[in-house]
Amino acid sequence: MPTILTTNTPKAMWPGILEWWGTSYNDWEKEFVHLYEIVTSTKNYEEDVQVIGLGLAPELSENDPVAYDTVMQGYTTRYTPKLYGIAFSISKIAQEDNLYMEQVLPKTRNLARTMNKTREYIAALPYNRAFDGTYTFGDGVALCVTTHPTMSGNMSNALNPAADFSQAALEDVLIQIANMQDDRGIKIHAKPLSLHGPAELLYEFQRVLNSDLQSNTAENAINVVKGTFPRGYFINHEFTDTDAWFIRTDVTPGMKAVNRQDPEFDDAGDFETGARKYKATMRNCFGCSDWRGIVGSQGA
Repeated sequence: MPTILTTNTPKAMWPGILEWWGTSYNDWEKEFVHLYEIVTSTKNYEEDVQVIGLGLAPELSENDPVAYDTVMQGYTTRYTPKLYGIAFSISKIAQEDNLYMEQVLPKTRNLARTMNKTREYIAALPYNRAFDGTYTFGDGVALCVTTHPTMSGNMSNALNPAADFSQAALEDVLIQIANMQDDRGIKIHAKPLSLHGPAELLYEFQRVLNSDLQSNTAENAINVVKGTFPRGYFINHEFTDTDAWFIRTDVTPGMKAVNRQDPEFDDAGDFETGARKYKATMRNCFGCSDWRGIVGSQGA
């Protein structure tokens, strides 16, 4: 087990240091909260199970008996919160002789930042892997594809062909959302909630969504997409694809986060060495139940 010794921070044993830096930076407000509907759990795992309802009623001739249909179970999505944790240990002498303990090792604050950044990173993974067939969800395919299997054939929650963010591409996705169907091929009333992308798309989002007139055109046309997203648009600094973008819809349960344990902190002494140990742990997971809760474009 690695332990922080006096040799790790030798300058901390001598007076005269004006300032220590490198462990304390400004961070963004929690960004993962905009990517998911967050639920708490007290169990080892949680499951969302799809139910496929009845299809459309067929036309009957006079005196014909009604046709029977059935309700059936679809696919199951399991959320199993994973345990994440980190710790560090400081020797007895390093504690006693360090003249700048709170500047060099701001114990809980340092651990809290690490846990928060870890949570942001793992929360972004389903989006970063949205078009990667290696990472599948309940129906056996990636998060955003054109081939989600249903009783009515393959359905799509990915812009096809994929396109960089623009007003035209956005309008195409909004039309796609308006035409969403359930597994029986019956149209549902899906609506867009929020727009999400990497830092590279911030100014494009602002240009397209905030202007009163249509952006990037000399025509005096109204901006038909202004006010489209009731929750707004959000930049996520953990998104790794610089031109992929996503729209969350009001279909539930869609993108879901299951929180089993918020970051917890603890410390204890080592009787034999006198070292002090500090640790932090948390349990959570991030995923998607109904793929209709998200639509994405991989970018051109």
